[in-house]
This record gives sequence, C-alpha cells and structure tokens, in this order.
Amino acid sequence: MAISLDISKLTRDAEKIKKLFKTVGDTTICTSDITILFPKRFVNKNLCQLDMVTTVIAYYAIIDFKNNTYAIALAPGFQTMKPSSISLYGLGNKSDEKTLYIGLGFKKDDVVILNNTLVKDSGCLFHILSELFINGNIPWYMNYEDVSNLLLESKKYTDTNIGNDPAGLEILTSIIARDNRFKPYREYIKSRDEIFSKPPTYVGLNNVMAYDNTGSKLVGNYFGEGLTSAILEKETHTSDSSKILRS
Repeated sequence: MAISLDISKLTRDAEKIKKLFKTVGDTTICTSDITILFPKRFVNKNLCQLDMVTTVIAYYAIIDFKNNTYAIALAPGFQTMKPSSISLYGLGNKSDEKTLYIGLGFKKDDVVILNNTLVKDSGCLFHILSELFINGNIPWYMNYEDVSNLLLESKKYTDTNIGNDPAGLEILTSIIARDNRFKPYREYIKSRDEIFSKPPTYVGLNNVMAYDNTGSKLVGNYFGEGLTSAILEKETHTSDSSKILRS
C-alpha cells in the first residue's frame, strides 16, 4: 500500500538540501536521512531500472522529511544508487498511475551515488521527450521554469546540441502548460511570481487540448478527438496554416 504524501507541507530549499551531501572519492554520501523520489511510471518508460542497485534518470526530488524541505535534480543523465529501502508513495489519498511515486530511502552516511562519473548517453532523450512533453506527465516537483530547462544540460550529459537554443523548449513548455480551465497558461500568468503561486496543469502534445485552433486539431494523429474538440470549442483565433488549408 502506498504511503500518503502531503506535498503542501514541503518547502523547496536547494541550499539546505545541498548541505546534506558530501563527495568522497568518486561517490556522493548523504550526511542525514533523505529520500529520493520520482514517478513510478519512470520504471516502464525506460527512465529507471529499479532494483537493489537502481539506475534512474536524474529528474528526481531529494526530500528531507525531518525538516520538510526538498530540492530537485535536473540533469538528462542516468545515476546509479544503492538505497537502504524502496517505498511506494501516493499524492494525498490518490493511487492512480500518475500520482504514484517511488521513494529510495538513504540513511545517514549512506552512499547515494555510487559513481559521480556519468556515461554520456543520448538515447535517453527520446524517452524524456516522450514521457514529459508528448505525454505531458510532469512530476509535481517540477515548476514551469524547470520544465523549460529540462534539457539545458544536454551537451554536458548527452553530447548533443538539443539544449543549446532554449527557445524551442520554452515554446514546447508553453504549448503543454494550461491553466485550471485548460486555456494556455502563458495567457493566464501576469508575472514570474505566479509561476510558483499559481502552477499550471499539463497536457501532452498528443492531446488535442494542447492546441487552440481548428487546423492544428484536425491535422494531428487523433482526428476523431480533434474533430470533437473543434466542434465543441469555439476558435478564438486562427493560424496561418489554418488559413491556407481553408483556402
């Protein structure tokens, strides 16, 4: 049975979490009890190999439950860990696939990362883009800016240039981010502070709700769903491609 996790009690504080780690040789050790948390679905999306020695993509939350603080890792590379325990967490009282998380438990003085030297692997990029952008499955601990910055370190960790121009990822993020009425989030927020006080929901690029004009909905892979959405939702503006198609 999943352990209930109340994220409203947690405060993001990267500086405090950073102080809980130290480097010893080629390893990283924690100086206090911590939990590394990531979506359970990572296991089925080629983003985690879960075992006594676990390999996981470095898109996870690091939680200090003693002080209710957390920080996140945001690197497109796989890290190998040997946790003292493995637990299943659920957000609140929910237990569906999108709200289940794996928690890797580490005791004080445990080795968290077995080898700080990572192998550059561009193969993970497809799985990252598929899970987070195409399917729109963004973990609770990532805010809007985190999603935009997901691949900024791709040159360092995967030896590719996909993150060299952040504008492309910022556009993708703006497409999948929605307000509570599923309208474009970029039109909803008025200041940077609202990114944290009024976080968005997300829809994947494979969801017709990600598009706000009729042409885009009808030319996608899901014509039936796109047609239904186009009929039910009045188009507020059109695109140049839609005008060309109509002509």
